[in-house]
Amino acid sequence: MAVMEKEIVVNTESERLDKYLAGVSPDYSRSFFQKLIKSCNVVVEDKNVVDCDFEVHAGDKIRISFPEINNLSFDSIGLDIIYEDKSVLVINKPSGVIVHPAGYKPGQNTIFDILMSRYGIYKKEGFADRPFIVHRLDKDTSGIMLIAKTPKAQLNLMKQFKDRKVKKVYFVLVYGKFNEKKGIIEAPLARNQQHRRQINVGYGRDAVTDFEVLQNLGDYALLEVKPQTGRTHQIRVHLAYIGHPVLGDNVYGTNTQKPIPEICERQMLHSYKITFCHPVKNKSVTFKADLPEDFRSVLKLLKKNVN
Repeated sequence: MAVMEKEIVVNTESERLDKYLAGVSPDYSRSFFQKLIKSCNVVVEDKNVVDCDFEVHAGDKIRISFPEINNLSFDSIGLDIIYEDKSVLVINKPSGVIVHPAGYKPGQNTIFDILMSRYGIYKKEGFADRPFIVHRLDKDTSGIMLIAKTPKAQLNLMKQFKDRKVKKVYFVLVYGKFNEKKGIIEAPLARNQQHRRQINVGYGRDAVTDFEVLQNLGDYALLEVKPQTGRTHQIRVHLAYIGHPVLGDNVYGTNTQKPIPEICERQMLHSYKITFCHPVKNKSVTFKADLPEDFRSVLKLLKKNVN
């Protein structure tokens, strides 16, 4: 793997090297820069520095060596651009691709890798010009994602998410038949203290999910889901909580006794539509991402088995 070198100039009076680097590039963790420093990938004023607590001062030139991501593009993972302008990017994320994991390391073929390769540090000097991920989808969830392309757009969109002004619609296949046509799930969510990658119901932050039954399919159902809040794993946990886990969910759907269709290779959850106020045009815009082939194939099979 080739190496890309980027140079930045310190703009603070005095600060630890690892802390300063993490501060000017928040999409990378402090531990990530500590590893780069210890592996002799950071140079300050033409001298290799291996101590993370090395003190840098205003005007110091820092050169950082990053592993370059080769042959990585939107097409390489089947990622489509739905809309793009100077401030926002709307993409259709395929399932099986991580957005931006904790403990990020370059070269993991994440959405963030591809965005940085196309727009960010691999194309521009420093860290000022780069994409900003303002919300996430789980690895095995497909569909529409919104990306900010400028710091101003990032702040605007993140405030819209915080104020619950962004509206999202998902399609999901679940276990079980519904008697009701619509419902609202209100149950607080918090991270499991023993299994940090899992979410529990019963305490924590408030979470609300609206759903509508589009079609009962024997032992399964097709739902349209509208989360009013944006908690981690919210839709998956809430649907499992009411006894209708997402089809193919190997974390929250393991208690079901119903079989999984052989062609179902991931959780059947798709981010279909997003509506937000454009941060520059200041008007409401809506974008959609059609169901991917694997989702349509499973849906077709379930409909066939009912008929």
